[in-house]
Amino acid sequence: MPKTECKCITCGKIFYAYIYEPKHTGKYCSLACAYKSSAYVWNKGKKGLQIAWNKGLTSDSNMPNFDQSMLKISEAKTGKERPDMFGENNLAKRPEVRVKISETKLGDLNPSKRLDVRQKISIANKGKKRTLEFKMKISAIHKGKITSPETRKKMAEVWKNDDYKNRMIRSIMLSCGKKPNKAEQKLDILLQGLFPNEYKYVGSGQFVLGGKCPDFMNINGKKKVIELFGDYWHKGEDPNNIIDHYKKYGFDCLVIWENELHNLENLPQEITQFTER
Repeated sequence: MPKTECKCITCGKIFYAYIYEPKHTGKYCSLACAYKSSAYVWNKGKKGLQIAWNKGLTSDSNMPNFDQSMLKISEAKTGKERPDMFGENNLAKRPEVRVKISETKLGDLNPSKRLDVRQKISIANKGKKRTLEFKMKISAIHKGKITSPETRKKMAEVWKNDDYKNRMIRSIMLSCGKKPNKAEQKLDILLQGLFPNEYKYVGSGQFVLGGKCPDFMNINGKKKVIELFGDYWHKGEDPNNIIDHYKKYGFDCLVIWENELHNLENLPQEITQFTER
């Protein structure tokens, strides 16, 4: 958008500016002229009781040099370009500055580790959908990047910690907004019919144990979980592996295959025996 020729209503000076709202911009060549003008209303559009920050102060008594100072600042900036903050003048690119920034984020000093900050970030990102353009941009940034062996080794050690693993998997799954599929909805109806308020769907990340997230969990004090194996996604898997995994943490696990939902002759009895034992 080209600049528009304007005339300052205070001093009469001709200047050029980008005009977005002609009623409110393009009237003053500087902030000093805006303050001098009697037409300048600092609280225009604001509702309720507003007290001006400079109420009762005059340029002759309390602030004799205010207008002159503002005028000097305005004249000093006129015709000068801002320094290139994205080039060599960028302070964040200096090694000593980068070291200081890094030190302020080490350990407990890192704001992102504070519970209140993490909750604010979570609320701000909840329900937010990324545009295709944003996704393509992020993809291009990470494309071709190779993780060093040292970094891989460090991450492998970090992921051995169950607390960290559970926390990360829980946050990832919750951020995805996973909802029960048709098979899980059908099983949920069956469970509520057999044992009302005994089992709850937690497959979206509400409960993670040893890096695994079961589909249903007993919420009445019994350490029991139920996994629903899809015929396609879990084809060839041994159910005993997941049963043994939960057993390490003191939980009993019942694995139900998707095809069992099509024939409900034996399934209700199987669920009843599992729950009552």
